Amino acid sequence: MIFNNASLNDTVKYFQHRFEFPDIEFIHDLAYYLTELLNHSRKWMLKSHTPKEISQRRESMMESPSVHPQSNVMDFKSRKAIGRNDPCPCGSGKKYKKCYLNSS
Repeated sequence: MIFNNASLNDTVKYFQHRFEFPDIEFIHDLAYYLTELLNHSRKWMLKSHTPKEISQRRESMMESPSVHPQSNVMDFKSRKAIGRNDPCPCGSGKKYKKCYLNSS
């Protein structure tokens, strides 16, 4: 269920339907361990990263903005002509001929 992107609520309900729990404290513990498992499982939709890794990366980017790589978006105010082999102004990092030239 976890690898098929089932929610935590659906997973706990599934376990409640299949098993009999002694008390509510057991369900809280189960929810805690399932949350830990969800946060440390690699997801296809996150390009094989875990939600925990994504969260940590986002926090580190917020703490130190100087770590961000320089943007490769060109300034349109300069009205400089874009050549085929110049970086694409969209900021993708591809050459213009690979990004937008053939898509028109």
